[in-house]
Amino acid sequence: MLSEVLSLVESADRAVGITVFFGALLGGIYDWTNRSPILARIKSMLPITFVYITLTLVGVVFQLDTGSWTDRYLLHVTIGVGAMAFAHWGQWFINDWTDTETDQHSNPDRPLATGQVTETQILATGISLLGVGMLFSGAVKPEAAIALFGWILVAIVYTIPPFRLKDGAFSSMLCFGLLGTVAILFGSLLVAPTPNQSVWMLIAVLMVVIPVNSSYQDLPDEEGDSKAGIDNFVVRYGSGRVKRFLAVSFPISFIATALVFGWYAALPLFAGLGGVVTYLLVNWQGGDEIDPQISTVIGLYFISLAVSQYTW
Repeated sequence: MLSEVLSLVESADRAVGITVFFGALLGGIYDWTNRSPILARIKSMLPITFVYITLTLVGVVFQLDTGSWTDRYLLHVTIGVGAMAFAHWGQWFINDWTDTETDQHSNPDRPLATGQVTETQILATGISLLGVGMLFSGAVKPEAAIALFGWILVAIVYTIPPFRLKDGAFSSMLCFGLLGTVAILFGSLLVAPTPNQSVWMLIAVLMVVIPVNSSYQDLPDEEGDSKAGIDNFVVRYGSGRVKRFLAVSFPISFIATALVFGWYAALPLFAGLGGVVTYLLVNWQGGDEIDPQISTVIGLYFISLAVSQYTW
């Protein structure tokens, strides 16, 4: 009994240590944002980075389920979270580099659009961060590195011509689904050689949930994207119509997830998270960005998936 208690204490200490480390890292980024436009850009990425980190952790939890979280696994997960964060930041800088012209209309406050940094600096930063992410994942195991490389390939196809699937209404939604589910696969492979049945089931469910709800990120950019000739879901159907659709799709898809996995006791939690997104959408009158707030709620939804899987 005493050994089990000590083991739990040691696990809690490691968890606190990891939390403090990443808290200090994010705090440092916030502290330096006024001194560097590059770090200021990373600061704006944090809500959606939080989403991909939680997806990685969900993959780990679904793979291990109620199994033992050994020191080796905790180390692998810590490195993997860092790898995903660096890869996501790198992909976003590459996206900025390819969006130089469109950002003049849709996001004129970005560092590249305002001339605070050059295209060469943005591109070099993006490639460097992608490289660091690959190095981190390779330090864990080859399977994890391959999964992260797959995630980067999807991000490249989403962003870079001649593919540039982000310009299509439905192709962009498909890419978001792939980015989310490959992040889960990456988390699974951090701690196991092959994904288990629970991981594949979650991937199948989220391959529906994520694309259906992904257009919230384009709501604030409707006018700029339209001027730039981007044919995404919001431009094609209008922000008002998409907002009403999402206000219904979020709570329905969140509740449906709990039902599919049989987490009946967690239904109020998932319904509540969906209701928060609906509240944000209904009260959004255009202009101001709404995606950081919704991204935060989505991250909490993914955390709820992990907690529910571990608990029930």
